[in-house]
Amino acid sequence: IAKEVFLNIGLNNNPYSIERIKQIFNDDFNCIESKEVNSTYKNNIEPTLILKFNTFKSSEYLIEYVLNLCDLFEQESIAIKIDSNGLLIYNNAYQGNKMKFDNKYFKIF
Repeated sequence: IAKEVFLNIGLNNNPYSIERIKQIFNDDFNCIESKEVNSTYKNNIEPTLILKFNTFKSSEYLIEYVLNLCDLFEQESIAIKIDSNGLLIYNNAYQGNKMKFDNKYFKIF
């Protein structure tokens, strides 16, 4: 059974345009839907790209894939929801306090 996956990718400090992010993503996955929204955390507003897709790839593969995206997109973390399970995945170099996934900040459509 295919997994339904959502990603929330922050656009602040991201060196890539929305179109380039989608292009990079589409190199590995099909059936992408996307939407740009503003997210707020601790009174900071960040434009965020929501990506939605279905895949048969394993959760482990998806976590490793998003870990690589964190580095590529210069993000401290990227939130992912695989079916109804949410995770906040931090890049390898991040040294600060790591928050747990909180559904109230996660955006879907």
